[in-house]
Amino acid sequence: GSRTYVEKHKEQLDRIRFVFNMDGLFPSTAKAIAVIWAPRMRDYIDQSFRRMQCQMDVRNMFCMSSDYLPFILEGVAAARPADCEDPNCPYPDISHTALDTSDRVSSEWITPNVMNYARMLASMLRDPQPLPTERKTSEQVQALIAQEDAAEALIEYGCNIELQ
Repeated sequence: GSRTYVEKHKEQLDRIRFVFNMDGLFPSTAKAIAVIWAPRMRDYIDQSFRRMQCQMDVRNMFCMSSDYLPFILEGVAAARPADCEDPNCPYPDISHTALDTSDRVSSEWITPNVMNYARMLASMLRDPQPLPTERKTSEQVQALIAQEDAAEALIEYGCNIELQ
């Protein structure tokens, strides 16, 4: 879905300041956020949670596991709830499979995530200042891909990128 959206709306991407993808929620994701290639946004989110007196681990962390990927490859800042407690097992076994249905998602998983992230997003929407991020150029994205040594993995993942 996001790949198709980005392809069909490239001319509108300059209007998108930030993508927050919430497609994988479980207990530990209510405690941490991975912010991808946007250190100023990481600081902004961290400060927002501190003002709300909400304990949250907000990290600069490159990830290529979800629907935000087409956006970051086009230079749009993105983040996602993260499992920083166990980086080797970030999702329950059923995640992103045919067994991943709403009847298998516990409200005990969803409630703490919604409480934290609804507050974060509401804080962003109420802030009169623009979000501290701008779209990266193609050259900046290429440099970040190289920095992460991720080009070959992204190609294997099915991303249409050029090696430099």
